[in-house]
Amino acid sequence: METAISRAAEGAVRRITLGALANLVAAPSRGGTPVDTGWARSNWLLSIGRPVAAPVGSRDSVSAGEQQQSAAIIATRYRLDQGPVYLTNPVAYIGQLNRGHSPQARPGFIEAAILRAVDDAARRSRR
Repeated sequence: METAISRAAEGAVRRITLGALANLVAAPSRGGTPVDTGWARSNWLLSIGRPVAAPVGSRDSVSAGEQQQSAAIIATRYRLDQGPVYLTNPVAYIGQLNRGHSPQARPGFIEAAILRAVDDAARRSRR
């Protein structure tokens, strides 16, 4: 049985998850993922129940289609009883990028992007 509380929680999960994704795929100058080929940025993937284990595409064949599809599923079909939502990036060097190995992004850009999404969602819920 769906309750007002479960609907509110689902909405919060959607807002935070989609906000974090938007922050991570933003331009590096806005705190997003550093870009060389775009492969790391295109591999921010959303999933329900378990994290995505393997990257999509390759450094030579980059596509955001999988990312857009995963975001659409969360935005339109996610329910609490399906399990947790994961925002993952299975590209092997994402940790290096987050530790500051690119001059395009500050160390900890991933955590900062998630915190901005949480703060934005909290601000919107107080309105």
